[in-house]
Amino acid sequence: MRTAEARLNSARTRLDRRRVVSPVSGSVQEIYFRVGEMVQAGRPIVSLLPPENVRVRFFVPQAVLPQVHIGDRISVNCDGCAQNLVARVNFVSAQAEFTPPIIYSQEERARLVFRIEALPERPVDMRVGQPVSIALQPFAGASHARR
Repeated sequence: MRTAEARLNSARTRLDRRRVVSPVSGSVQEIYFRVGEMVQAGRPIVSLLPPENVRVRFFVPQAVLPQVHIGDRISVNCDGCAQNLVARVNFVSAQAEFTPPIIYSQEERARLVFRIEALPERPVDMRVGQPVSIALQPFAGASHARR
């Protein structure tokens, strides 16, 4: 009886060592290996995206940049998404992107855009990678921290 119990405990221990549990919850973005495939130790099996890592990334022209501040709320709309999605700006790029490699004239400056990122209040209601439309909401706080 003791031998059978020892074998059972040993089998359970080996099985538990083969069971993999993610340290975070999230949605599976990519599956690298399927059931039955051999995986080297330490290799990822799936790519997870925790809800707190979902971002809304958008670009604003230079003329709009002074209206966007860290902490501002934005309305987010997309096809097939939940209604009334809101996100808060948590990043404003210090550098323009897609800048032409020429001297900046008035007409060239109009093509400069700045990357903005915002954290959605309900990330599970959004689809990763889907194009969105955004609208800046008026700031309801007393003051902005400006640089």
